[in-house]
Amino acid sequence: MTFAKSGAVVVALGLLACGLSLASVRMDGLGWNLSDLIDDPVADMLTYPQLNVLSPGRLVGVEMNQLGYYHPYARATGRLSVAATLDAGLGGLTASCDPSLALATQVGPLSLGASARFAFIDEPVSPPKDISWRWITFNHDVGIAVVGVRWNRPAMALDVNVSGGEYDHYMWSTDGGSDTLFERYCVTSLTPLLRVTWLREHLSWRAIISYGCGGTDWPDHHFYIEERTLSLGGGPAFAAGNLLAVAGLRANASSYGGDWLWDLRLPAGVEWSPGPVVFRLGTYAQCSFRTSAAGATYQGFVGHVSIGLGLRPVEHLRLDFVPDMDNAANLRGWSLAAALDF
Repeated sequence: MTFAKSGAVVVALGLLACGLSLASVRMDGLGWNLSDLIDDPVADMLTYPQLNVLSPGRLVGVEMNQLGYYHPYARATGRLSVAATLDAGLGGLTASCDPSLALATQVGPLSLGASARFAFIDEPVSPPKDISWRWITFNHDVGIAVVGVRWNRPAMALDVNVSGGEYDHYMWSTDGGSDTLFERYCVTSLTPLLRVTWLREHLSWRAIISYGCGGTDWPDHHFYIEERTLSLGGGPAFAAGNLLAVAGLRANASSYGGDWLWDLRLPAGVEWSPGPVVFRLGTYAQCSFRTSAAGATYQGFVGHVSIGLGLRPVEHLRLDFVPDMDNAANLRGWSLAAALDF
């Protein structure tokens, strides 16, 4: 039970800190710690739905990887912007098919948007009676919703977003005998976010603050853990010609029970587009601490490098590719994307 609760805390804090997220092969190549610092039409489609109405024309595309994950999406923009996506996957003991919808409109200097994702098919497969494993877990999304507003001025933009979601966690465990134990708990979250962008010709600055609150509830045990996460971030982005360079600083403080988890992240990325080819390189470093009544504990240092490649063979078509950087020996590890804007 202790292991299950510890795992639940980690997953819950991740949900509170990240909110609603989408696949984006471009952001895979630059690094997801930059997702709020730079604009991405796919990653922002549901996380910042108010931005959809600011992008002209139509956008259709699909993203996939070798694990059986598929993410088709489409967006049309006019006086009313409509975007729809689908997250589908089949692998192991789980199957998923989660549709999403986003709507946006513009009223003077305000852009208003709302998005929601629903768990249409996302059910656990019951384990066999004769099992040889010790435990298995499954997360079932109930749904996530976002409401956002952008206020535009000539040299500044202000985004205010509120997101909320819930998912259920299932766990089966055994001691090797014939009995199978079942655990279930639910995780809920509510996260308001404020993002300010100072716009300049080549160098722009962003500052982000978010506060996530929620909890993990074990109904069968009448046990509840409250979680809170305060996140501060920001940094400059330089864009000139075919070069985009961005760097940032992110600080997160998360509480669960009587403990606090602190982490500091330093992400950076470069996107260079010489002609029809796009090269992407991203990296981040993270240092974490944990504090409790017993004192402070150093959790460790993590660093990661990501790379990506893009290609625009014709004017409106973009192809993106990202290899598996976590396992260089996995030559079949890849993510692909194709997008058409018109």
